[in-house]
Amino acid sequence: GDRMAYITLEDLHGVIEVIAFPDLYRDHADMIVPEQVVRLTGTVDRGDKGTKLRGTKIEPLAELQNKGISRVMIRLHDSPSASTRLPMLRQVFQKYPGSSTVSLVMALGGTIEARTSPLPNVKISPSEHFVADIEEVLGKGAITLVT
Repeated sequence: GDRMAYITLEDLHGVIEVIAFPDLYRDHADMIVPEQVVRLTGTVDRGDKGTKLRGTKIEPLAELQNKGISRVMIRLHDSPSASTRLPMLRQVFQKYPGSSTVSLVMALGGTIEARTSPLPNVKISPSEHFVADIEEVLGKGAITLVT
């Protein structure tokens, strides 16, 4: 048979297994690598073995930028170093001006989350370099791109 893949996809909200059937896998195998930022579209399959996503489309971040990412959500954890990271975030925002809004998601004590409205006077361009810079300041998985 043709090659296919089972992919573990992780974001700020959890983990799900994605099934990439042969056509999808053949066309996008180069994007199925660890830490690759992509948008995956598919249908939810709830079965006896749990919930899975049947992948139908994979798009790289560069292609999504052309379609327009409307909002970026950045997750901050309540920690002693959080206040020192805010000026670093502002520097990253200023380095990548653009048209996408930015909202912050504050994780308070592990059980409560608070989300801000889009930050006033902050619009960015969510390039791969922007994502890398944010993750350098806050760690992997701290950013979500919304189209």
